[in-house]
This record gives sequence, C-alpha cells and structure tokens, in this order.
Amino acid sequence: MAKRGAKRHLKRLNQPDVFQFSDKKAFTFLAKPSPGPHPKDGAVALYVFLRNVLGIARNAREAKKLIKRGAVVVDGKVRRDTHFPVGLADVIAFPEIETAYVLLINKKGLTPFTIPYSSEVKKYEKVVKKYVRKGGELVCTTHDGHIFPISNDVKVGDVLVVDLGAKRVEKVLPLKEGAKCLIIKGKHRGVIAQLKELVSIANRRKEAHLETKDGEHIITLADYLFVIDDELEGVMNGQSHETD
Repeated sequence: MAKRGAKRHLKRLNQPDVFQFSDKKAFTFLAKPSPGPHPKDGAVALYVFLRNVLGIARNAREAKKLIKRGAVVVDGKVRRDTHFPVGLADVIAFPEIETAYVLLINKKGLTPFTIPYSSEVKKYEKVVKKYVRKGGELVCTTHDGHIFPISNDVKVGDVLVVDLGAKRVEKVLPLKEGAKCLIIKGKHRGVIAQLKELVSIANRRKEAHLETKDGEHIITLADYLFVIDDELEGVMNGQSHETD
C-alpha cells in the first residue's frame, strides 16, 4: 500500500507518558505534534494542551480558534500552528488576560505552573551541545533548539537563564556538586535533589548521585538532570494548574 504522507495523529493508548490524559480509553486517537523544538515523546500539540491540560477550551474547535487568532504566545512568539509542540520549560502566555504558565516536570509528567505574566520572557535552557561556528564564536544548542553565544566555562548539562527577547544569557546554573537539580526522566521523575557527585560510566556517560531534603540517596543518569535555582523551585512549590 502506498504511503500518503506523515500521520497527524497517534493512538492514545500509545501516547508518551510525558502527558497522561484520564480519557485515553474513552477516545482512540490523539493529535500528533508538528516537527519543532521538542521531540515527539516530550511534547504535546498546542491545541491539546489548551483543551486537555489547561482546560481553557471545551473542545478542539474552541482551542484552535484561540490559537488561530493569535491569542497564545509560546516563548515570546505568537504561535498559530494548532499542532505546535510544547514541552519542558516552555513559557505559555495569554496576553489578553495577562496570564502565563511554565511547563515543568513533576511525578505526573509535564505540568503547567502559574508564573507572573510579563512581556519579557525569561526561560531556562539546558545546554546539550557546544561548538565554534564560522567566525570563531563559541555557541551552544539548548534542549529546545535555541542557539546562544556562551563563554568557555559553560559546559554541556548546564542550564542557562535567558532573556529570549534580547537573546541574552542572564545567568548560568552549572551542573556541579551542590547544584539543585530536577530529575526529568526515569523512576525518580519530578524529584528535586542536591547533586553530590558525578561518576563516569560506560560510553562517556555519567552517573549522578543525589540526596533529597529527606536524606534519601538517589542514583540516576546525569542526562536526566535539569539544574534549577530557588526561584524555579519556588514556582514548583506553588500551585500547579492541573485539570486532568
């Protein structure tokens, strides 16, 4: 049978556990995110986020109308693609009602947390690659595909606090001993713990040894860590917006 292009949906029973919808057995299909800044197993289509996660739209038609008329801003840009992928650390804002959310990981998966609305977007970006581009400038690529000029002391695994409007790095949160980290994958997903040690293991990977506030010792992969600061921890300790 001939192929007819890329599929625009996936079965709810096979959905990635980054978002878990309570009605996954009531309906067969779920919209598939467009190609974009997040991998498909770490994102959800924008209109699904408005309908199923935030609950500000009763159905797909209402959610798509909001997006099409430019009422939804993701990371400081109006997004009109109803299937645009939203994922970790994205800032979703609604200028008309001056409301904003940041997507962070807890035990349930990606969850929106309320943050103060501002026209200036501050975002946390994890460094996944660094290189020297043409002209000799040292830059990095972050977990959602942004590129920023950096200093030589920034390493892969560090998290940048960035002013997206000015494309300026305001602060660097290094992945080192004593760092406060959010575990974003694995069985300890959603746990905040202090990094005690990084140990090299096979295939150039590193194992992270952490300790929670309760004294629990956790071992996971360093790739599963997202360095946070007191401000972001405060956001997570505040009220999350969960409707599903």
